[in-house]
Amino acid sequence: MCELSCREMTFYTIPEVAQMLRCSPRTVHAMIHAQRLPAIIIGKNRYRIPQQALRDFLHPENEKEKTP
Repeated sequence: MCELSCREMTFYTIPEVAQMLRCSPRTVHAMIHAQRLPAIIIGKNRYRIPQQALRDFLHPENEKEKTP
């Protein structure tokens, strides 16, 4: 079971992530389709990126510490 419910989690849109990463929305789409950036599909071609997934993407060394 998740520690947080979906209502307590923060999600970003592709344009928001693109702005944070200073890249184009097309680049964010490519990262999602390449499975480099986890995202949740909420409709036809509509994605939301969980805040924690973005943090893990930006700081992969922290992800290594979590795995035994």
